[in-house]
Amino acid sequence: MFAQAETEPDTKIRTDIYDGLLLVLPKEAEKIETNKLLSNAHFSLEEAEKNGWSDKKRSVFQEEIRVLIKQMKQKYGIDKERFQNIRNLLDRAIATDKAFYDFYHMKGLSYFCAEEYEEAVKWYEKAVEHNSKYFWTWVDMITCLFRVKKLNGATKKVKLAIKANVDENNLRIELSKFKVNIDKIWPK
Repeated sequence: MFAQAETEPDTKIRTDIYDGLLLVLPKEAEKIETNKLLSNAHFSLEEAEKNGWSDKKRSVFQEEIRVLIKQMKQKYGIDKERFQNIRNLLDRAIATDKAFYDFYHMKGLSYFCAEEYEEAVKWYEKAVEHNSKYFWTWVDMITCLFRVKKLNGATKKVKLAIKANVDENNLRIELSKFKVNIDKIWPK
């Protein structure tokens, strides 16, 4: 009985403290998760800077950055400092592989999520220079132009996307998901 009395309160205290930590510190846990992703992305980039990019390393880095960008927007809203940390990583990645379109696209995405649409368009245009067939670059770029009310620019980009053989029906569908008024920008 003595051993049971000694163990029970100890277990109860741990459970209460553990539950309390979960209730009190969920934002801290999110920060730790985000910092871990950022740390992993730093590590992937440092490896690539030393040894070059393999397809697998590039793919892992891309996914780490994509998840970070989405987490930043969802969990922290528009926190320019956090987005700048990601952009600094992307600048370094671009320096190691200037021809890889998705680094430019992800940098545009970081501006898109921070609602800096005109800056995002600049990076999406650079991505298109390296790969004009990447569907999501067109969707994001046209959405940005629509959001800053540059309807003529959006219409021109729709025409260029179609000329680059981007699937027209999917483009319409995805743009409408971003609440882009297709009738205002679709070429006639």
